[in-house]
Amino acid sequence: MEREIEEGAIVKLREALNEGSGPEPQPEGAPGDLKIVARENVIVGNNNKVHLVTVYSAAGDDALTPERKQRLKGLVSDIVRVSKRSPRPTSHQAVWGRFQRNFRINTYHALPPPVFPEAEAYLKMLYARAKKGSL
Repeated sequence: MEREIEEGAIVKLREALNEGSGPEPQPEGAPGDLKIVARENVIVGNNNKVHLVTVYSAAGDDALTPERKQRLKGLVSDIVRVSKRSPRPTSHQAVWGRFQRNFRINTYHALPPPVFPEAEAYLKMLYARAKKGSL
């Protein structure tokens, strides 16, 4: 699903990143309302810090579908089930905690939909580690 971002919103974002402060607050539900999610900072030549950001529309499409939530819950349950055979079994709480730290979110409900494939791949990687007994 492609989203068109108005040119004014891009200018506001660019200004906010250049000034180091957030965008000016807009009334809730205003057209062009954006949700800015910082993913990481990268240091490049001459110690210049570049902020990599991902921008999502706040038009209500920033929630995972129930099917995707079930998929994540199922993968976590599989990880816990497989890890019970290992010398160091893990719990649902431990797996969810790891997941949330990795994606810098407080709950899996807050995971932005475009990041879902990365989240699914991360849990599959944890599953493979749990299967080997090295989680």
